[in-house]
This record gives sequence, structure tokens and C-alpha cells, in this order.
Amino acid sequence: MKKLLAILLTLAMSLSLAACGGTGTDTTGGGTEDGGDSSGESACRVAMICDSSISDGGWGMSCYNAMVDAAEEHGWETEVSDSIAQSAYYDTIVSYCDLGYDLIYAPGNQYTDAVLQAAEEFPDVAFALLNGGEDTPAQAANGNVTSLLPNAQQVGWIAGALAGLMTQSGTIAFIGGMELDTTLGKYQGYQEAAAYVGEQEGKTVTTLDIVYSGDFSATDKGIEFAKAMIDQGADVFFGDASAVDSGARQAIDEANAASGSVTIYDLSLIHI
Repeated sequence: MKKLLAILLTLAMSLSLAACGGTGTDTTGGGTEDGGDSSGESACRVAMICDSSISDGGWGMSCYNAMVDAAEEHGWETEVSDSIAQSAYYDTIVSYCDLGYDLIYAPGNQYTDAVLQAAEEFPDVAFALLNGGEDTPAQAANGNVTSLLPNAQQVGWIAGALAGLMTQSGTIAFIGGMELDTTLGKYQGYQEAAAYVGEQEGKTVTTLDIVYSGDFSATDKGIEFAKAMIDQGADVFFGDASAVDSGARQAIDEANAASGSVTIYDLSLIHI
């Protein structure tokens, strides 16, 4: 998943980098310690905002690492603000725009309104949305917003196929952060593939109803949800909830430790 995110991020940024006066392609031997190049042109400055932690072991970390990988390849300078509240999306974006950043990277559909508002006010700044809507760029008055939408249902199918193979109880679970179309798509793909693969293996696989924490930072909700789902027999988990997934992982680890063996699995760890 990290490699895919890096590719998507590079594509999104490459499409957006008119603000940097070029394609963002690094030139061999052109780098300097301050991120500039020998031609005297300054490096593109990229800022990422994230409502989860970049140390969450999930979405936030994957998106941040993808930005770092892309930046190292192309010689971009980067900065990040993580664990920010929804009420601070816009102000955080504007602060980077005021500091002269060329590109704002927002890895989630939930940032769309804040991005569109800032994009209208800062026509010379480029914005890249990961998991943004297909129609989002057309809503940007200045044409400075790029949106990439991976096929969430296909991601769910991959996780569901694994869950169908791995489950011993025949019950699997999915935890969501916010009620986004991409999250629902992952859940539906997960449910469908698990049932199909399970049937091929001679098992009946049931996916518990999706639960939502309402945000991406409520670790306590992840613990609460996972404990309740384990009590219902779930032995394979997948999610789309960043730090909430980390909370679920804590509950899973505790349950495995109590049983003395690994009998419950968390597919979010493999960052599909």
C-alpha cells in the first residue's frame, strides 16, 4: 500500500506542480543541502495536513511515508501538521499558504471543503486531494485542485479475500472512521470477497455490521469497538480509521495475550 500511495502522491503532485514552475522532476546531481538545485531554482515546498497521527501505524503513517518517499525522489521540501481537529483544517492549510508553500497535500475526502475554500483564496498554490471526489477539481474556481480516487472497493476485495482464507470462527469485522463513500466501498468489497472466498473454502463467512467512530483519532473507540466485536466472535479485522484502528489493534493484542496464542488478526497492519 505504501508503494501505491507513493505512486498516487507523485502523480497528484506532478499534475499540480505548475505552482512550482515545473514538473517536479529532479535532475541528476542538481540537489543542494537546502533542497534547491544548482540552477538556482528553489525546491518545491510541500505541506501535508492530517487529522490522524503520522505514527498511527495506519493511514496517517502510510500517507506521510508516501510523501517523504516522493519528496526524496524529486527533491521537494516537506512539512506536516498531524493530529489536527476538523475545525482546524482550513486554518492549518491557510497558514502553509501564507508561508509560501507551493503545494498542499490533503490525504482524505474529509478535507474537501477546506481545500476548495483555500484554493479559491490562494490561486497560486496547488492542492492535491487523495481520496477526493471525481468532481472536486471542477469545483475549484482557479483550477488548482487535483484529486485522485483509488478504487476503494478493490482494496476491500483484497482484504476480504485474505479474511475469508484466515477466519476460523467465520465472523469478521470492519471499523470505519467517518461515513465516507470510500470507507463504505472498502466495507462492501471486504464483505463480498470474504463471503466468496469463504464459500470456496467450505466456510460460511459473516461480516459484522460496519461501525463508525465519527473521526479518525478516537483510539478509545477502536478499543471499545474491537472488544465488542471480539465478544461477537470476530477473529479477523480490517478498517479505514487511522488511530481508531490502532485502538482496535490494542484490544486485539490484549485478547491474543490473554489466550496465549494468536487467534485474532488485524489486516490493517499490512496497509492494503
